[in-house]
Amino acid sequence: MSSEIAPVAKRKAQQNTSAADAAILTTAKGSGILAAGKVVETGGRFVLAVLLARILGADQFGQYTLALATTALVGSIGKVGMDSAVVRFVAVYTGNKDEAGVWGVLQIALAFALSASVLLGLGLFFLAEPIALRIYHEPQLASLLRLGAVMVPIAVLNDILIGASRGFKRMHFPVLAQDIVHLLVRLVLLGGLAFAGLNAYLAILTYGIADLVSVIILLYLLNGVFSWKRPLRTARRELRNTLNYSVPLFLSELLKTFRSDIQTILLGATYAVASVGVFTVANKVNMIGRIASFSLMASAEPAFAELHAKEDRSQLQHLYRATSRWMFALNFPLVLLTILFAKPLLAIFGESFISGSLALILLSLTTLVTVSTGLAGTVIEMAGYTRLKLINSISQLALFVITSVLFIPRWGVVGAASAALVSIGITQIARLVQTAILLRMQPYDVWFARAAAGAAVTTALAFYTRWQFHTDANIIVAAIHAATILIVYAAALMLFGLAPQDK
Repeated sequence: MSSEIAPVAKRKAQQNTSAADAAILTTAKGSGILAAGKVVETGGRFVLAVLLARILGADQFGQYTLALATTALVGSIGKVGMDSAVVRFVAVYTGNKDEAGVWGVLQIALAFALSASVLLGLGLFFLAEPIALRIYHEPQLASLLRLGAVMVPIAVLNDILIGASRGFKRMHFPVLAQDIVHLLVRLVLLGGLAFAGLNAYLAILTYGIADLVSVIILLYLLNGVFSWKRPLRTARRELRNTLNYSVPLFLSELLKTFRSDIQTILLGATYAVASVGVFTVANKVNMIGRIASFSLMASAEPAFAELHAKEDRSQLQHLYRATSRWMFALNFPLVLLTILFAKPLLAIFGESFISGSLALILLSLTTLVTVSTGLAGTVIEMAGYTRLKLINSISQLALFVITSVLFIPRWGVVGAASAALVSIGITQIARLVQTAILLRMQPYDVWFARAAAGAAVTTALAFYTRWQFHTDANIIVAAIHAATILIVYAAALMLFGLAPQDK
């Protein structure tokens, strides 16, 4: 009897390993596609930021940033959490081959999000002047806010369709529509307007046009996966389940957006508008160090949701550790380069932005903390613990507000970056503990330790050579130093060893 059981157990273990590797491979492919798109998008956004900062100047660039930040906040409310809900439920229903469920959640998401975004857009349109005068003390912002109000429903629809694409595991759809076409449309329009007299209003208008083009492309691509031409009555609308998941998530994402925008608003209210432009540029440069983070999170979300729905804890742990290790290993060298060359990177935007170098270093350290603590927040969300995510968001917002109110009036842009480091660092550690308690999982293993050792060796060598040879003094020398750091880091990872999944 025992001799018959052994082969069966062995085959089952091999099947589980094969399934786990398949999930990791799918996630790796998806994140690779998203990362490639993110590289293109980040590079393009960098070019756009340089173009806008130099043409508009710190003052108009600050107005442009405030208007988009306010529009983004309204759009986040308008999504009512449905962009994340469609990722989870489309992934789960698709895994179960449940077309009625997929059609139902798409109907619910589009109906709720579009209705809310239209109403909120109207509210912003009619309140644009009071907001511009009483909150920002900038009368010129009123026309920019009205334009942003018109764009809100389009931006919300775009985000819902991106969420659906990720739920269907079609990661190349948002890459094509949002990262490539959206970027190209803006580059072409801004390039043409630069010669005709570009201002903040026209810069925001190009964003809305690019969003509309992205929506059209996503609708077309998704129709090839899941036809829009089907009777509405064939859907199974699980409204209660969708709302139970999306409402806490909506409140959580709203707080997250408000957390990001509160610093912009505080800077605009307590310091010169130019400080908003400086902080925005520092944030944009810091995005270089987060290229792989979004890609891995977006690609892993549907896999996490599907594995948790199947109650396959072993594969979920396997995927959680692999993706968390990748997030650290891939983002670390970019974070290190941003810290080392903060001043030269900001100098690209103009001399007036170099004052944000210390803020950029602090923001980069915040990114390092985030990528070092793995995908705990993503696992919590996709496992359905949206109320816990809401509690985390409330706690983080409270920390953000307290630290921002204490630090920003005293230290300005540096205070805003310091507040981000403190509040995000504490929240990330809390998420690690929660994942360990609720799901009995943690992202660290011997392979993560080896990647961390390679990072430590590279950091020590990078700072020593910079101190010894002053490699940030000349752009050519800085470029050679950066390339050397990347080579050393790759060699260190190979020396300390890669996990089989990494290879």
